[in-house]
Amino acid sequence: PYAALSFLLFFRALVRPSRASIALALLACAVAPLVRGQLAVLVGVLVLAASLFFLTGPRGRSWIAAWTWRDWLGAVVLASGALVLFSAVAGYVSDSWLIATGHYRGRMLEYGLWAAGALAIGVGVLPALAPLATLVPARVEEPSPERRAFRSLLIAAIVAFGAYTAVKAAYLSTVFATRIEERNLIYLIPLLFLATALWMERLQARLLPTLAAAGFVAYLLVSTPLALDNVPYADALGLSIAQMANRNLAFDENAVQWALLAALGASVGLLLAGRALFSRPRAARALAALVGVLVLAWNLAGEVSAAKYSADAGRRIVRNFPRPLGWLDAITGGEPALYLGQNIDSGSALGVWLTEFWNLSLRKVWSLDGTARGPGPILTPDLAALDGRLYPDPGVRYVVVEPGIELDGVVVARPPRSGRWTVYRLRGPLRLAEARTGIYADGWTGAESAYNRYATPGGRPGYVVVDVSRAAWRGPDKPGLVTVRLGTLVKGEDKQPHLGQVTAARRFVIHSGSFRQLVLPTPRPPFRVEVRIAPTFSPADYPGSSDRRQLGAQVGFRFATERPRTRS
Repeated sequence: PYAALSFLLFFRALVRPSRASIALALLACAVAPLVRGQLAVLVGVLVLAASLFFLTGPRGRSWIAAWTWRDWLGAVVLASGALVLFSAVAGYVSDSWLIATGHYRGRMLEYGLWAAGALAIGVGVLPALAPLATLVPARVEEPSPERRAFRSLLIAAIVAFGAYTAVKAAYLSTVFATRIEERNLIYLIPLLFLATALWMERLQARLLPTLAAAGFVAYLLVSTPLALDNVPYADALGLSIAQMANRNLAFDENAVQWALLAALGASVGLLLAGRALFSRPRAARALAALVGVLVLAWNLAGEVSAAKYSADAGRRIVRNFPRPLGWLDAITGGEPALYLGQNIDSGSALGVWLTEFWNLSLRKVWSLDGTARGPGPILTPDLAALDGRLYPDPGVRYVVVEPGIELDGVVVARPPRSGRWTVYRLRGPLRLAEARTGIYADGWTGAESAYNRYATPGGRPGYVVVDVSRAAWRGPDKPGLVTVRLGTLVKGEDKQPHLGQVTAARRFVIHSGSFRQLVLPTPRPPFRVEVRIAPTFSPADYPGSSDRRQLGAQVGFRFATERPRTRS
């Protein structure tokens, strides 16, 4: 909506320039980044649209007509210098621009066209074809500053948002994943529908521009991945109607592409039919009405499909979530609560976000290892004292913890279905009893993991049982040297727990499919156990797995007051 409002203000500033209209257009540009960061692109849209509007107007054309070859050469040099300067400045302020334009221009073109293809599919093909076909004015069209301003605005928006999308998609492919980034092009939709409406007003489009536009749109339709196995595709919901054809009509990818090309052929036919019906008002109105119905039906089908797939995905996500969804509010009675976790990866973060969304009592999200994720403020508390007290103290009575964290408090609930969380009611300040760090939710570790114990029954020493296992990995063997060290726990300069005086150490080699258990005597608390494994291995390096983590072993810790029997 804000982009559409900005386009309207830009249009008014071009057609009816005045202090007020120009000020409103500039204000829209200034506010745009505050609405959404990527809307800073609107500044480029306004500058480019104003330039095109002037150059295609009477004064601009007469000025250009007087140019000599030297003037043309100078203009080319100046334009090239301006582009180089813009790219240098953009690269200075944006890593995305620097990396994408400097190293991945091929990806920019390919992934940018993917986004355009998804947009063309989403809006119904014809609203993508008609604007391109009518960029060249029809012969019967009388010169109009309004139409010239709209075309300038449409071209500027396509160029600016197209470049932004191409850069964003190429950059994401280097730091995250290869995605179809239609969501960064959706701001063009109001202009595409307006351009289609302008064509429907007169039903005029030149033959050669129409065929050229059809060829381009055909390339988009056949080259864009349809993501039929990834529903809903959150970054490109325009693909939902293609996915609906796959699921509801049993179309495979080839059949879907042929259906899209058939829609393109029908769109070309409608555009060319308008030329023939221009002199027959009743038939022309019937054709315009038919186009309107078809476009609305296509968009409604895509919208309903996207909504259904999103709702289905939401139901799957909460299927294993504790009930009622406001379970934490029910436990705390609305009192503020803290979430204290560790190794919060993307999968774990989803559960935290759902808990935050459905429970107003969850006010703070912290982690012991710096993995807590926003939105909202996050924090990694410091070790305030060797008895496990943490700083700052949030001043809450209820704390939700991840596996591997035990607090000095009373366990009041373990929510069903989650199999993961424990809710404590504190008896005093926020204080750890023990904590395991560096362990993923499935028990695997990377190169390092640790076990911190701050209190034992009666403050007495005992034994720590350390399990190190690769029994769950039956792939090729990549032996890892395991170093286990146990000793006193000290607070480092970073105010985090560290290993002090070492009282016991073991070294051995772990192999694929093997298991090793150690029993080590401990000093009085607090004490710390560190496990380091080198080298690690990645399952994705071998056939049959897509897990790209660097793994050491599955490591477990537990404390016992009496020496337990070891098992091998």
